[in-house]
Amino acid sequence: MQDSNHDGRFEKITVFADNLPFPNGVMPWDAGILVTAAPDIWYLRDGNGNGIADQRRKILTGFAEGNQQLRANGLYWGIDNWIYGANGRSDGEVHWVKNNKKAGSIRRRDFRFRPGGQEFEAIAGNSQFGTGHDDWGNRFPVFNNIPIRQVVLEDRYIERTPQLSVPETVPNIASDGENRLFPISREAFYIPQPSGYSTSACGPAVQRGPGLGETNNGDAFSCEPVQNLITRRHLEGAGPQFTAVRIPAEKDREFLASTDTWFHPVFLANGPDGALYVVDFYRKIVEHPHWVAPELRPKVKWDEGSAHGRIWRIHSRNFQLTNPPKLQDASIRQLVDSLENENGWVHDTAHRLLIEKQDQSSIPLLTALVHNGEPATRLRALYAIDGQRALTPKLLLSTLIDPDPHVRAHSIILSEAYMNNIAVQNRLLKMTQDPSPLVRYQLALSLGQMDDLRFGALANLAHRTEGDRWQRMAILSSVGHKPELLLNELKKNLAVLTLSDPAFVQQLAALIGASAKEEAIRPLLSTVSQSSDTNSVVLLVSGLMYGLKQTGNNPSNLVLQTLSNLIPVVRTLASSDDARLPSRLAATRLLAFSTNVSENDLLLSLILPDPPREIQTVAVDSIAENLSEILAARVFTNWAAYTRATRQQLLKNAARTTSLGRQSLDALEHGIVSPWEFNPATRQAFQQQKDLEIKKRANRLFAADTTPDREAVVRAFKPSLDLEGDRQHGALIFSQSCLACHSIQGVGAQVGPDLSGISSHAKETLLIDILDPNRQVLPDYIAYTCTTMNGDTFSGVIAAESDASITFRRTNETDLA
Repeated sequence: MQDSNHDGRFEKITVFADNLPFPNGVMPWDAGILVTAAPDIWYLRDGNGNGIADQRRKILTGFAEGNQQLRANGLYWGIDNWIYGANGRSDGEVHWVKNNKKAGSIRRRDFRFRPGGQEFEAIAGNSQFGTGHDDWGNRFPVFNNIPIRQVVLEDRYIERTPQLSVPETVPNIASDGENRLFPISREAFYIPQPSGYSTSACGPAVQRGPGLGETNNGDAFSCEPVQNLITRRHLEGAGPQFTAVRIPAEKDREFLASTDTWFHPVFLANGPDGALYVVDFYRKIVEHPHWVAPELRPKVKWDEGSAHGRIWRIHSRNFQLTNPPKLQDASIRQLVDSLENENGWVHDTAHRLLIEKQDQSSIPLLTALVHNGEPATRLRALYAIDGQRALTPKLLLSTLIDPDPHVRAHSIILSEAYMNNIAVQNRLLKMTQDPSPLVRYQLALSLGQMDDLRFGALANLAHRTEGDRWQRMAILSSVGHKPELLLNELKKNLAVLTLSDPAFVQQLAALIGASAKEEAIRPLLSTVSQSSDTNSVVLLVSGLMYGLKQTGNNPSNLVLQTLSNLIPVVRTLASSDDARLPSRLAATRLLAFSTNVSENDLLLSLILPDPPREIQTVAVDSIAENLSEILAARVFTNWAAYTRATRQQLLKNAARTTSLGRQSLDALEHGIVSPWEFNPATRQAFQQQKDLEIKKRANRLFAADTTPDREAVVRAFKPSLDLEGDRQHGALIFSQSCLACHSIQGVGAQVGPDLSGISSHAKETLLIDILDPNRQVLPDYIAYTCTTMNGDTFSGVIAAESDASITFRRTNETDLA
């Protein structure tokens, strides 16, 4: 499309390329464009100047095709000279077309690549459609029900320490954890979904230009096409993770909302003129028939309005639009000068063109900019030098002491390629006292690329975690296969670290246990025997036992003897209401390894309602770990006294534990446990039991209480739709039966979909959703069953996944990594 007089209206449309399978992402590159059109990424170029692509070749292939809304998309130029793309949630096994060289798997991850050097990397993110990014290289993916997330920890760092259990690395950063929206259009949904809560978030962008005014620069925007609006969040924070908050003026309203139900914004972009651009799908229905009940699909004209589509330009009233600069014909001097432009489109384009041209005459100009420009400009110039392979240790040393923390943090990333340089090493080792948490976080990550000199610096950083889980993960990811070396550096001040960050001590010990190396475990046991701090001792041994179990390794006689000697201390801490909670939890975990009657009595008392909920949860797990048939039988004698959450957790553990499994089925046969207390996930886990006798027995018992024809059940309850509702009674049932998996208006769990606003659905739809919930299940909420190398079985929704770990989200329990 061409706008010759720059009045915002296109006078001419030319078809540049056609016959591509659902192209959904475009980015300029090397005098042409790159286009995502699964299963391929194409390079298209107009070589003769007639406006039509006469050069067409595939660059990468293997991206899964899947649903048209869920394919690889959203290419953009990154500050670090990589081209970034969104997964689209269709995954793929990607290859370079030129030589069929394997590029990599993008299962549940986004990707980045460099076409010239045939470099490809799967990265954290798994964004559905588009990825927002700011001037500092931070990435903000979306999911349909989460309008803003942030990539806080990259996969390349986690993969260095395979045994490290890592939580979700791309969290929802909304300040309240909610995704509340304020549409003003009339509801017209075909897919069951909550009104007033995010259900179709896509096309995010961070405003990186002057068009909306200086106070709005850096704000994050995302589209919500189903509810006809664009929502905005202000980003706050000085550490690795931002918090996304609503601005006061939009506390209960949206940045842009329309009453026109045909208005479907699906993509946002910073324009060359400084304005924010909106791609409007503009047709009657934006929902995809794949997710609609089968009986509705033939009744709806899904493509009504498909000939339409609009692009909106948004800017403040007093902003003067400028003609886009013609950077393709700019000189090297002009391109370098353009790096200082406040408009994100302009400085991104200038940066990209400098890398494409690879003109070494730019290096002196860029070096001067590194020393004299504004912080963001200094960073762009630094990466432009690196992208031309002209970065030197001397220049890097100067930027490692830059006054701006962002520049220092990125300089640390760039230093990873110079870890053999003594001067660079020494500078990094002196940065552990940096005042910026962002810099210390990146330092902790990058030190993992250094030799054994890193452990002293990591120990210094450990004493400054201040309970920050991201800093903790960063340090632990850098220990690699030598976690015992970090413990050796920490043992002199271990009691102090235990007070400030007990989780760090326990996770470090777990890594040592997971290593299963005698030469690593013996120093830990020596530290335990020499320490007078009972809190540190219990945390170390608890972590060690967890790590050994995680990798299927049996504790040695020396470990068992140490544990046996520790039991009196464990008993005292576990039963003490005055003990610090982390130590008490660790002690409760260790009770699992005692067969004494007194410890069994204590465990049974800890699953009663009186102790803190955290203690009850850990005590249940310890009972399951104990494997004692006598203890398992005693659990069910006091069944009526337990809370519902404790009952559910016990039955989940029973599904994967022989002793509890047998006793739970005995309790079922004797009427102690109701068959309806075995929820579908637990029943499914019983069907995966490794004990064939338990498996057959469970199938027989559950079959007697199962109605196979769900449609018949729906028909049987249909007359209830004519009854008068009882809000109070319904709220009680919802609280008891639904909040364990679903949230509503910020209350409840996030295992299943958010049900806020579900009252807008037809009663007939609600009846089906309640009685036949598996009829329509979105891919984000499919339950998976995982069998570990130890033979243990776990079920849940996959919250995060990398090459190193899978994180399950489960009912009434913390995430399991």
